[in-house]
Amino acid sequence: MKRSIALVGSIALLLGIVIQPSQAATLQLNPKLGGCYLFTEKELDAPSPLTNPIPCAKKHNAETFGIGKWNLKNQPWKYTDDMVRDAAEKICMRFWDYPEDSDLNYWAFFTPSPAQWAKGARWVRCDAMARISESGSFNQMFATWTGNAGLSSGYLV
Repeated sequence: MKRSIALVGSIALLLGIVIQPSQAATLQLNPKLGGCYLFTEKELDAPSPLTNPIPCAKKHNAETFGIGKWNLKNQPWKYTDDMVRDAAEKICMRFWDYPEDSDLNYWAFFTPSPAQWAKGARWVRCDAMARISESGSFNQMFATWTGNAGLSSGYLV
């Protein structure tokens, strides 16, 4: 009896080691307007999304305000940072309609990762943020909020 329990326990342990759920969740192929994110500095600096959106009812520091079609011939990583930024700015500024005095005063953009590109993704995602300081830690420089700021006339509530 002890031998069979030990055998079952060993098999269960082995299966637990071999069959592990994926460490990284699969990123959504195409972003959605109004998606909310709680960026870290690393995520904000990345050219492609590192995380999926979270519910807007949770604390976040960015919301997707626009999604446009990548309009250059090649993959984004085949261009210089300046060329990618210029292309993204042309796309994102078509959607940016927050008033001058809005709390949402900063924008970031993302392009598909190589894996998303291989699956046909050809977008630029534009995210609005509220920069509240020019210095300090990342969390001191950007505000967080709950709810959907983009649906409340561009002002944080």
